[in-house]
Amino acid sequence: MLAQAKALAILEVKDGVIARLEDELHKAEAEALHFEASAEQAEQRAALATQTQIEATAGELAALKEDSSRLDSDCQALSELAAQAERRALQAEKEVAELRVESREAEGKVERLSGEIHRVSQELDFKAPSKEVQELEEALLRTQQELLQAERQLFSEHASGSAPGRDDHSCEGWMEELEEQERAMMALSSR
Repeated sequence: MLAQAKALAILEVKDGVIARLEDELHKAEAEALHFEASAEQAEQRAALATQTQIEATAGELAALKEDSSRLDSDCQALSELAAQAERRALQAEKEVAELRVESREAEGKVERLSGEIHRVSQELDFKAPSKEVQELEEALLRTQQELLQAERQLFSEHASGSAPGRDDHSCEGWMEELEEQERAMMALSSR
């Protein structure tokens, strides 16, 4: 009898231990399910954050590409403008050189006409100007006017900056010479 009671007591204790262990197992399983759900939610939040970051980065990259493309276009336009300006400067230099040649040719023509007028005047012993002298004087005046116009145009080209690097003092001297030639021409025309 005593042995049966002892065996029953042991069985009851075992049953209690088993029940408690089963209860703890259920709690552990519930906690595991809770942790799994939390982990899934965390993974979803991480995936959403990653996708948002990827989209934001892609947007920034697209904006940077657009800015870079616009800057490249601006640089190309500026390069073309610089090339055009260089071509215009070279053309202006060429025109200035041509005007200088024309100016020297006109000066030579003026000198020849002046010598011819002087020769004819001496031959006539300073008598009243003949038709030939008048024609020569008119030709001289026309040539001087052409020379002054060419030199003024040349000076204008120089002053506008088409031939950079020249000495400004030479321009002032040049203008003084032009004024002296113009005064001499006026005196000759009033004779």
